[in-house]
Amino acid sequence: MNIDLKKLQALLEELDSSSNTIPIIVEGRKDAESLRRVGVTGLIHSINGRSISELVEELKIYREVIILTDYDSEGSKIKNKLVKDFQTVGVKVNLRYYKLLKSVLKGFIIQIEGLSKFLRSKGYYDRIE
Repeated sequence: MNIDLKKLQALLEELDSSSNTIPIIVEGRKDAESLRRVGVTGLIHSINGRSISELVEELKIYREVIILTDYDSEGSKIKNKLVKDFQTVGVKVNLRYYKLLKSVLKGFIIQIEGLSKFLRSKGYYDRIE
């Protein structure tokens, strides 16, 4: 069972494009750095020591947010809380990339921070140092 790298690259390019107007929310600083390394140049916000309610308050100015938490039980809990809290303040929650990446990654990677290291091991070069 292999990961379709072309499909993954296309998905990351689309995510990069979307992130120019829709902020991506990740769990931590390393997740944000990993996305930067694979070419996501837009808006990325990490929870990183803040409460979810603080983050929601800060980002409720946007009409939509992309949630991209880890694919483990903690990430799932955080995702569910973010969905609930953003919907409460009227912000549309985009889980499309969360679901598509999970499908493409097929369980090989469960943490967003591991994405750049995995791709580097497959010959995909980091975009930043």
